[in-house]
Amino acid sequence: MSSQKRELQKKKREKAIRKAKTKKSIRNIFIGVAVLLLVAFIGYAIYYNTILLTRPISNYSEGLADDGTIKDIVVKDYVELCDYNAMEVNYNDLAPAKEEIDNQIDNILQNHKEYSTESGQVVELLDTINLNYVGKIDGVAFEGGSTPEGGTEIVVGEAGFIDDFEEQLVGKTTGSSFDIEVTFPEDYQNAEVAGKDAVFSITLNGIYVVPEFNDAFVKEYLSDYALTADAYRQYLEEEGFRSALKEYVQTYIANSCAVLQYPEKYVEDVMGITKYDDVSEYESMNEMYYMYLGEKIYSSFKDYVIASKGVASELEYEAYLRLQAQKAVAERMTIQAIYEDAGLTVTSEHLNKVLADKGSSMEYMADMEAMYGKGYIYQLAMKEAVIEYLMDNIKVIK
Repeated sequence: MSSQKRELQKKKREKAIRKAKTKKSIRNIFIGVAVLLLVAFIGYAIYYNTILLTRPISNYSEGLADDGTIKDIVVKDYVELCDYNAMEVNYNDLAPAKEEIDNQIDNILQNHKEYSTESGQVVELLDTINLNYVGKIDGVAFEGGSTPEGGTEIVVGEAGFIDDFEEQLVGKTTGSSFDIEVTFPEDYQNAEVAGKDAVFSITLNGIYVVPEFNDAFVKEYLSDYALTADAYRQYLEEEGFRSALKEYVQTYIANSCAVLQYPEKYVEDVMGITKYDDVSEYESMNEMYYMYLGEKIYSSFKDYVIASKGVASELEYEAYLRLQAQKAVAERMTIQAIYEDAGLTVTSEHLNKVLADKGSSMEYMADMEAMYGKGYIYQLAMKEAVIEYLMDNIKVIK
């Protein structure tokens, strides 16, 4: 081989080596970029889960001034107010029906019923009675078929006894003794008596007597509200109307006033406060279950939010938190905007109402401020002032 050919082959080899090195270098660059991207992705994931997930905030007044207003915003720039002074409603649309009032009175009377052993009182469906019974099959008493000494109390028609047992009590009188015949179902839980005929010897010991709703009853038990039966019915009607009216005005302003934008910082504060409440409930539930059952109900906070909030992951829980926070912030901004626009002030009556709703009073105001912060308490009182104003100024058509 001539020296010229050898030189040519050498150059070809060097060129091939340079080409191979270039390809390797490019490949290494791609690998390096891929590694950097992977590291960045992992770093982002770690950052997102450890930094960006909402942190619980225990200060209920976070983001609020002491007067209850949201810090660092001009609320009228965030809310377009409706004509809240133009509200009107038909009284009959909100007043409770006669049946609702009757049900409330019936519940009150049930709470004041008294046990009577006077003979001759007729048993009716849904009466609460005390009775003794001894059950026999083929003349022999069977296990579990008799009442203990002193009898047992049942609500006739709701005790869950076998078919035709309770029905045969209706129309009987207190102080009487009688027999009833029944047949146990074929699938009865006690196989020894399933499908068999039985005779129960019964004695009606007494009955709980529901008092009559009249002026005397109202004077004895309800004199803080009225002195006659008719006046108490009127009181219940007015209270029912006021309760429905309160809900109406809140729904009206929520649907009629428009949120233009959300203050992100305060939304995040409310998200943190909401999460703090959820974490507290999660820990409380676990402590209670562990105390009584020896094991926790939730293995992690993630399990808790999936089970209780209707979400599939903690990331979905974040979206849930934001949605709940935006709803709360929308309401609070609307309340604040009306409060400022109408020139309202918080009074001691408003503060008393807030504290009473939390089981406290003005006497313990300092303790409540230490627990919730002054801003949170005044924000709630601000809402009381606004709702009171709207209810007092709405046009009611009768």
